[in-house]
Amino acid sequence: MSYIDYYYYMSVYKGTKIEPSELCTLIERASDIIDMITGYKILLCGGFDAYLSELEPLFANACENLIKRAVACQVEYIYLGKKTAVTSKTTAEKELDKNKKTTEESDETSVCEKTISKETSFKENLFNMCRTSRADRPGIDNICPDVFSYLCNTNLLCRNVLV
Repeated sequence: MSYIDYYYYMSVYKGTKIEPSELCTLIERASDIIDMITGYKILLCGGFDAYLSELEPLFANACENLIKRAVACQVEYIYLGKKTAVTSKTTAEKELDKNKKTTEESDETSVCEKTISKETSFKENLFNMCRTSRADRPGIDNICPDVFSYLCNTNLLCRNVLV
């Protein structure tokens, strides 16, 4: 199931120019990757429109935009041969750099700020695991890091594990 089409990729996302026949194949592959990393939640709801209809209207609009951008970004990433599609440093990496500075400054301050440091450390470990544990997670190198930045605000990456 494709979450974007040729028009969206070329006119809205304004991605790298790709032949229409090749773009259709890449869109299918990128949509499959999005399904895989989100635990097939969209498909389990009955498709893209069914998934969006279950959400609050404002959140649904935001999610639709973020999911489509994630797919377009992944298309471009595959096409460019695993180069960073959007930026040289991903949005997530920039956020981690900003949080590292906050963490270093907070080591000498209050307990409240040290709690934030622990949360930052957890986020940092999570992103590092996604980016670097190649042996434990084959295929992770085929996913654009920016995709995680787009999808993190959609709740599609949550696994809802009960303990």
